[in-house]
Amino acid sequence: FEEADGVYINIQGKDRPKSGKKLEMKVAVAYEGWKKTGKDRFELVNKVACAGFEDISEFYKIKEAMIAKEYNVDEVQMRILNGDGATWIKHGIDDTVHYQLDPFHKHKAILRSVKNEERRKIILKLLNSNEIDETLLYIAGLANDAEDEKEQMKLKVLYKYFKENREGLIPYQERGLDIPKPPPGLEYRNLGTMEHHICDIIAQRMKHRKASWSIEGANNL
Repeated sequence: FEEADGVYINIQGKDRPKSGKKLEMKVAVAYEGWKKTGKDRFELVNKVACAGFEDISEFYKIKEAMIAKEYNVDEVQMRILNGDGATWIKHGIDDTVHYQLDPFHKHKAILRSVKNEERRKIILKLLNSNEIDETLLYIAGLANDAEDEKEQMKLKVLYKYFKENREGLIPYQERGLDIPKPPPGLEYRNLGTMEHHICDIIAQRMKHRKASWSIEGANNL
Protein backbone atom coordinates (compact mmCIF):
# COMPACT_ATOMS: atom_id res chain seq x y z
CA PHE A 1 0.00 0.00 0.00
CA GLU A 2 1.27 3.46 -0.88
CA GLU A 3 -0.03 6.91 0.03
CA ALA A 4 1.25 10.34 -0.95
CA ASP A 5 0.42 13.99 -0.43
CA GLY A 6 2.10 17.38 -0.33
CA VAL A 7 2.39 20.17 2.21
CA TYR A 8 3.49 23.77 1.66
CA ILE A 9 6.13 25.19 3.99
CA ASN A 10 7.79 28.61 4.24
CA ILE A 11 11.05 29.00 2.32
CA GLN A 12 13.79 31.49 3.15
CA GLY A 13 16.54 33.40 1.39
CA LYS A 14 17.70 32.58 -2.12
CA ASP A 15 15.58 29.42 -2.21
CA ARG A 16 12.33 31.37 -1.92
CA PRO A 17 10.25 31.14 -5.12
CA LYS A 18 9.73 34.28 -7.20
CA SER A 19 6.00 34.23 -6.51
CA GLY A 20 4.98 33.58 -2.92
CA LYS A 21 6.92 32.33 0.09
CA LYS A 22 6.09 28.63 0.08
CA LEU A 23 7.10 25.46 -1.74
CA GLU A 24 5.38 22.08 -1.71
CA MET A 25 7.23 19.29 0.06
CA LYS A 26 6.20 15.90 -1.28
CA VAL A 27 5.61 13.08 1.20
CA ALA A 28 5.16 9.36 0.46
CA VAL A 29 4.65 6.36 2.72
CA ALA A 30 4.43 2.65 1.94
CA TYR A 31 3.43 -0.27 4.14
CA GLU A 32 2.46 -3.93 3.98
CA GLY A 33 -0.85 -3.84 5.83
CA TRP A 34 -2.34 -3.36 9.28
CA LYS A 35 -1.78 -5.27 12.53
CA LYS A 36 -4.35 -5.14 15.31
CA THR A 37 -2.81 -3.91 18.56
CA GLY A 38 -5.92 -3.50 20.71
CA LYS A 39 -9.65 -2.93 20.60
CA ASP A 40 -10.24 -0.75 17.53
CA ARG A 41 -6.50 -0.01 17.38
CA PHE A 42 -4.26 -0.86 14.44
CA GLU A 43 -0.72 -0.01 13.39
CA LEU A 44 0.91 -0.05 9.98
CA VAL A 45 3.35 -2.89 9.32
CA ASN A 46 6.81 -2.34 7.81
CA LYS A 47 6.13 1.31 7.11
CA VAL A 48 8.69 3.39 5.23
CA ALA A 49 8.50 7.09 4.40
CA CYS A 50 10.31 9.79 2.44
CA ALA A 51 9.88 13.51 1.81
CA GLY A 52 11.50 16.14 -0.36
CA PHE A 53 11.24 19.05 -2.81
CA GLU A 54 12.54 17.11 -5.83
CA ASP A 55 10.80 17.25 -9.20
CA ILE A 56 8.38 14.50 -10.18
CA SER A 57 10.88 12.10 -11.78
CA GLU A 58 13.53 12.49 -9.09
CA PHE A 59 11.08 12.09 -6.23
CA TYR A 60 9.67 8.97 -7.88
CA LYS A 61 13.19 7.47 -7.99
CA ILE A 62 13.72 8.30 -4.31
CA LYS A 63 10.37 6.78 -3.37
CA GLU A 64 11.10 3.60 -5.31
CA ALA A 65 14.55 3.32 -3.72
CA MET A 66 12.99 3.74 -0.28
CA ILE A 67 10.54 0.91 -0.97
CA ALA A 68 13.29 -1.33 -2.41
CA LYS A 69 15.23 -1.03 0.86
CA GLU A 70 12.39 -2.72 2.73
CA TYR A 71 10.79 -4.93 0.09
CA ASN A 72 11.86 -7.19 -2.76
CA VAL A 73 9.99 -5.23 -5.40
CA ASP A 74 10.29 -8.05 -7.97
CA GLU A 75 7.98 -10.11 -5.77
CA VAL A 76 5.35 -7.41 -5.24
CA GLN A 77 2.22 -8.63 -7.04
CA MET A 78 0.03 -5.57 -6.56
CA ARG A 79 0.23 -2.00 -5.32
CA ILE A 80 -2.65 0.10 -4.08
CA LEU A 81 -1.91 3.84 -4.37
CA ASN A 82 -3.94 6.42 -2.45
CA GLY A 83 -3.67 10.11 -3.31
CA ASP A 84 -5.47 13.39 -3.93
CA GLY A 85 -5.17 13.31 -7.72
CA ALA A 86 -1.98 15.36 -8.07
CA THR A 87 0.05 14.58 -11.20
CA TRP A 88 3.23 13.77 -9.29
CA ILE A 89 1.42 11.15 -7.18
CA LYS A 90 0.23 9.29 -10.30
CA HIS A 91 3.68 9.32 -11.91
CA GLY A 92 4.90 5.85 -12.83
CA ILE A 93 1.54 4.06 -12.59
CA ASP A 94 1.53 0.76 -14.50
CA ASP A 95 -0.58 -2.42 -14.64
CA THR A 96 0.49 -3.46 -11.13
CA VAL A 97 -0.72 -0.21 -9.54
CA HIS A 98 -4.36 0.49 -8.69
CA TYR A 99 -5.00 4.14 -7.88
CA GLN A 100 -7.79 5.39 -5.63
CA LEU A 101 -8.78 8.94 -4.74
CA ASP A 102 -8.13 9.66 -1.08
CA PRO A 103 -11.41 9.51 0.91
CA PHE A 104 -10.56 12.65 2.93
CA HIS A 105 -9.96 14.75 -0.19
CA LYS A 106 -13.01 13.28 -1.91
CA HIS A 107 -15.30 14.32 0.95
CA LYS A 108 -13.51 17.65 1.37
CA ALA A 109 -14.15 18.47 -2.30
CA ILE A 110 -17.87 17.79 -1.88
CA LEU A 111 -18.12 19.93 1.26
CA ARG A 112 -16.24 22.77 -0.43
CA SER A 113 -18.32 22.74 -3.62
CA VAL A 114 -21.87 21.76 -2.58
CA LYS A 115 -23.49 24.03 -0.02
CA ASN A 116 -26.86 22.24 0.10
CA GLU A 117 -26.74 19.38 2.64
CA GLU A 118 -29.35 17.23 0.90
CA ARG A 119 -27.48 17.45 -2.38
CA ARG A 120 -24.28 16.44 -0.61
CA LYS A 121 -26.05 13.37 0.76
CA ILE A 122 -27.22 12.42 -2.72
CA ILE A 123 -23.69 12.70 -4.13
CA LEU A 124 -22.26 10.64 -1.28
CA LYS A 125 -24.99 8.01 -1.70
CA LEU A 126 -24.22 7.71 -5.41
CA LEU A 127 -20.49 7.46 -4.73
CA ASN A 128 -20.96 4.89 -1.95
CA SER A 129 -23.04 2.83 -4.40
CA ASN A 130 -20.19 3.10 -6.96
CA GLU A 131 -22.54 4.79 -9.44
CA ILE A 132 -19.82 6.94 -10.98
CA ASP A 133 -21.56 7.93 -14.22
CA GLU A 134 -24.67 8.90 -12.27
CA THR A 135 -22.54 10.93 -9.84
CA LEU A 136 -20.97 12.93 -12.65
CA LEU A 137 -24.32 13.47 -14.38
CA TYR A 138 -25.89 14.69 -11.13
CA ILE A 139 -23.07 17.16 -10.43
CA ALA A 140 -23.19 18.40 -14.05
CA GLY A 141 -26.94 18.93 -13.69
CA LEU A 142 -26.46 20.92 -10.48
CA ALA A 143 -23.90 23.12 -12.23
CA ASN A 144 -26.19 23.75 -15.20
CA ASP A 145 -29.10 24.65 -12.92
CA ALA A 146 -27.12 26.88 -10.55
CA GLU A 147 -28.14 30.53 -10.78
CA ASP A 148 -25.31 31.86 -8.64
CA GLU A 149 -22.11 32.21 -10.67
CA LYS A 150 -19.76 31.31 -7.78
CA GLU A 151 -21.80 28.24 -6.90
CA GLN A 152 -21.80 27.17 -10.54
CA MET A 153 -18.04 27.53 -10.75
CA LYS A 154 -17.51 25.43 -7.62
CA LEU A 155 -19.71 22.68 -9.00
CA LYS A 156 -17.82 22.72 -12.31
CA VAL A 157 -14.54 22.40 -10.40
CA LEU A 158 -15.95 19.41 -8.48
CA TYR A 159 -17.15 17.80 -11.71
CA LYS A 160 -13.73 18.23 -13.33
CA TYR A 161 -11.95 16.89 -10.23
CA PHE A 162 -14.07 13.75 -10.11
CA LYS A 163 -13.97 13.24 -13.88
CA GLU A 164 -10.17 13.47 -13.95
CA ASN A 165 -9.99 10.95 -11.09
CA ARG A 166 -12.92 8.73 -12.03
CA GLU A 167 -10.70 5.63 -12.09
CA GLY A 168 -10.00 6.23 -8.41
CA LEU A 169 -13.52 6.95 -7.15
CA ILE A 170 -14.31 3.30 -6.36
CA PRO A 171 -12.46 1.94 -3.28
CA TYR A 172 -9.93 -0.74 -4.16
CA GLN A 173 -11.78 -3.43 -2.14
CA GLU A 174 -14.90 -2.97 -4.28
CA ARG A 175 -13.36 -3.35 -7.75
CA GLY A 176 -13.31 -7.14 -7.95
CA LEU A 177 -9.50 -7.21 -7.88
CA ASP A 178 -7.76 -10.51 -7.28
CA ILE A 179 -6.05 -9.24 -4.15
CA PRO A 180 -3.50 -11.65 -2.63
CA LYS A 181 -4.42 -12.86 0.84
CA PRO A 182 -2.71 -10.97 3.67
CA PRO A 183 0.08 -12.74 5.54
CA PRO A 184 -0.84 -14.22 8.97
CA GLY A 185 -1.48 -11.47 11.54
CA LEU A 186 -2.08 -8.75 8.95
CA GLU A 187 -5.28 -7.15 7.71
CA TYR A 188 -6.15 -5.06 4.68
CA ARG A 189 -8.22 -2.01 5.60
CA ASN A 190 -9.37 1.31 4.17
CA LEU A 191 -6.63 3.68 3.11
CA GLY A 192 -6.46 7.27 4.25
CA THR A 193 -3.63 7.68 6.77
CA MET A 194 -1.87 10.45 4.86
CA GLU A 195 -3.23 13.43 6.81
CA HIS A 196 -1.85 11.82 9.97
CA HIS A 197 1.55 11.35 8.35
CA ILE A 198 1.63 14.89 6.96
CA CYS A 199 1.06 16.11 10.51
CA ASP A 200 3.66 13.87 12.16
CA ILE A 201 6.38 13.95 9.50
CA ILE A 202 6.19 17.58 8.36
CA ALA A 203 3.62 19.88 9.94
CA GLN A 204 4.52 19.48 13.63
CA ARG A 205 8.21 19.94 12.86
CA MET A 206 8.17 22.59 10.17
CA LYS A 207 4.91 24.57 10.23
CA HIS A 208 3.13 26.87 12.69
CA ARG A 209 6.42 27.85 14.41
CA LYS A 210 7.07 31.10 12.52
CA ALA A 211 9.95 29.21 10.91
CA SER A 212 11.20 29.27 7.34
CA TRP A 213 13.60 26.86 5.68
CA SER A 214 16.23 26.55 3.05
CA ILE A 215 15.62 23.69 0.65
CA GLU A 216 18.75 21.88 1.87
CA GLY A 217 17.83 22.33 5.53
CA ALA A 218 14.26 21.15 5.02
CA ASN A 219 15.38 18.11 3.03
CA ASN A 220 17.94 17.20 5.69
CA LEU A 221 15.32 17.38 8.44
